[in-house]
Amino acid sequence: MTEIMNNSILYELITTDHELSYEDHAEDFFIGEIMRRFKYSKDAELEIKKHEKNMLSIYTDEVEKYKSEFAQYGCDLTTILFRNKHKIQNGYECYVCCIASIDSKDVRIKGDEEADYYDCSCAIMIAGVWQKGFSLEVKLFDIDITEFDEEIEHMLEMLSSGEIISDI
Repeated sequence: MTEIMNNSILYELITTDHELSYEDHAEDFFIGEIMRRFKYSKDAELEIKKHEKNMLSIYTDEVEKYKSEFAQYGCDLTTILFRNKHKIQNGYECYVCCIASIDSKDVRIKGDEEADYYDCSCAIMIAGVWQKGFSLEVKLFDIDITEFDEEIEHMLEMLSSGEIISDI
């Protein structure tokens, strides 16, 4: 199942300040190599949306090979686009997110002394628009299937070694 969301459990993690650039997110989320960068214009919106749709399709196809492994834990995998803003403007970011769920509820793994729980999900930035000088710059990020696979493998490790909680 593929859908586009503007609200999810990832919202708290992904919201950004207009002053931040994509480099500021490097420790929080995987950001791939820049495939293309160009100055923003109204015509760029169509290219951004086309890139997002293409990336969602590629990553959704990749998730298919993991669905049976997640099914062993009673989980379904959903791949979505998450946009932190409705409108493409300064600070706009788009991510492909993979979320494990049970009965349409996001899976959370019981935490440790650092956190009460951990979301069983991952997010990879695929597009962003940021201020550069007096204009806006668009950055479209390339595919990194290896990194994406590692993120999904980490989700599986969380499921196999942790306690699934659903009462949050």
